[in-house]
Amino acid sequence: MLRMNRNKLVYLGLVIGFSVIACSLFTGSNGTPLPSPSPSSTPLPPGFFLTPTPNLTLTAVFAPQLTFIVQTRIAELTSTAEAPFITPTLTGYFPTFGPLPTLPPLATSSPTLIPIPTLTPIYLDFSEEETPTASIRPGPSVNAVFKDTPPIIDGDIGDWPQPLYAVENVVSGQGYYANEKDLSAEVKLAWDMEFLYIGALVRDTKFVQNATGSLLWKGDSLEILLDTDLGGDFDHAQISLDDYQLGISPGNLNENPIPEAFRWAPRQFAGGIISIQVASRLTADGYMVEAAIPWSVFFVTPYQGQHFGFLFSVSDNDSIDKDEQHSVISFAPQRMLHDPTTWRDLVLGGP
Repeated sequence: MLRMNRNKLVYLGLVIGFSVIACSLFTGSNGTPLPSPSPSSTPLPPGFFLTPTPNLTLTAVFAPQLTFIVQTRIAELTSTAEAPFITPTLTGYFPTFGPLPTLPPLATSSPTLIPIPTLTPIYLDFSEEETPTASIRPGPSVNAVFKDTPPIIDGDIGDWPQPLYAVENVVSGQGYYANEKDLSAEVKLAWDMEFLYIGALVRDTKFVQNATGSLLWKGDSLEILLDTDLGGDFDHAQISLDDYQLGISPGNLNENPIPEAFRWAPRQFAGGIISIQVASRLTADGYMVEAAIPWSVFFVTPYQGQHFGFLFSVSDNDSIDKDEQHSVISFAPQRMLHDPTTWRDLVLGGP
């Protein structure tokens, strides 16, 4: 009997001991629940938002990769090193972290084009440049008009009549250039708190676009350069982390068009950008492109009166059998895409 009681006491002691150990694994020393683990003690840069961990039943294999990308993007954004200009050769896509913008209306292209109002294109004159300030590039400005109602992104720029800026200066490939019918363009810009809108009418006697991804510049396509921090590096003649180079392709409009956008600079963020909405169509003498670019692509919160360094260019390829860039036109005659001090001024205007 004494032995049985002793065994019961030993058993009871073991139960109590294991219970205490188990509780200590999930509570603090005073019995209160331990705090949930924090993803990182490093402060997140603007535009980054951490979301709750998804149910890992089907996504466990992707969790380490996502963590690596987040940590890599944070390290890149907080780095002060300048990123030199790169030749467009990178591939891949870095997702944009943070709340997704509300996309503007996207409509199926109608075969009937809305007539573009008869407007005389604005030819910017850079022959007599004004004295630059610390936050505005010299010369006339390109004005982006504020829109209360976003345009419908359907490849028809006739439904939002804004000032058109002439794009006619041949800045590369003069030997391949024949005349204005061979290559010329007009561009207009608008904005709201979520998007920068681009509308382009391109005259091109032979539409050719078979290149994709990082090589889309070797076909008929658009290029946008944007310096988002003029005051911070006004005199820097090299591309840095606040300078962006984007390409927009209308897709192969002769077959099955798949419009796309690619970011070449900063090189840390190089890759295709699916959040840029693009629509395009052929016209009687060329093609049209519309694009809605989220400000989050540039890590910018826009406001009226804001100035940017800016260039808009059009690439042309007339070789059906080969992907190559024959000529480039821009609204600025001194365009040098690797030198932001040669870029021009874009201002966010009112309605």
